[in-house]
Amino acid sequence: MTLVDKYLKEKNILILTFLIHLVAAIFSLGFHHYDEYFQLLEFMNYKLGETPATNLPWEFHNQMRPWGQVYIFYYLHKFFSFFGMSSPFVFTFFLRLISSILGIGSVYLLRPVLKYWFKDEDHRAYLWAFFLMNCAWYIPYMHVRPSSESWGTSVFLIAFSYFFQAVT
Repeated sequence: MTLVDKYLKEKNILILTFLIHLVAAIFSLGFHHYDEYFQLLEFMNYKLGETPATNLPWEFHNQMRPWGQVYIFYYLHKFFSFFGMSSPFVFTFFLRLISSILGIGSVYLLRPVLKYWFKDEDHRAYLWAFFLMNCAWYIPYMHVRPSSESWGTSVFLIAFSYFFQAVT
């Protein structure tokens, strides 16, 4: 048994995943795409009364953007403000942390799909696939982004994993 085989276990992969995502949530700055800020946080600020409607992009006036995630952010902001954590830096850190937890959960729920896929293979191939699904460099980077695309992908993967378990 090699050193890698000794430590390549689901529990260790999950601990490493949480640590990598926490580091990514702490050190991620700004936004990946303009929509992450202008279509979500600015709409939330409008709802909070901090941004006038005249400063919002044309999608707001034409009612072309989804509103669900904006309301989630709005109520999260109210929750954190209740505890005195209304700083935009603290709030966006918690948004990144919540996004990463949602992403980790979505990948974790895909384990039955991987086990089904690697059922004829050895357990080591399954663990390597699980490791790569969690720890490839771009996974934590995208999981911590509180964007519609990131949340939508995570929710889709959660729904897919439940659908897969129902049909198998």
